Amino acid sequence: MSPSNATFVDALELRAIVLDECSVKRGDADHDKPGEVASTITIEPTYDGNGKLLTYSINAHHTFNNSEGQVVVNIDVSMAALYDVHGELEPSEEEIESFGSTSALVHVTPFFREFLATMTNRLGMPVFYLPMLKVRKARAGKQDAK
Repeated sequence: MSPSNATFVDALELRAIVLDECSVKRGDADHDKPGEVASTITIEPTYDGNGKLLTYSINAHHTFNNSEGQVVVNIDVSMAALYDVHGELEPSEEEIESFGSTSALVHVTPFFREFLATMTNRLGMPVFYLPMLKVRKARAGKQDAK
């Protein structure tokens, strides 16, 4: 962690993680025997320097397919992670992006995990547990192994 990033992280305090919006839509699958799950996640930061509030809107789309590749359900969920920024710090775009793709994502993942497990259970499907999140940062001169 660079000295400027350490200062940035030290200036942050998690205020809240909230469900922003969600959508659950059943597909046309004949059965729900588990198959592949396709997931995409986007992170959109917003920084209000006047109010000293940093917000990350973390949006996840999950398509649950059955063993025959038919769509059982699509679940979209958006969570907002809100952080107070203390002191006179003005974070750089790089610091904001880096924190969002690492720490903020790690903070929100348990909430996504619980939401997906609850929704799949309520839909009468086999309960889906989001796998453990593995955040990897590439080191200078080395590629990230996945």
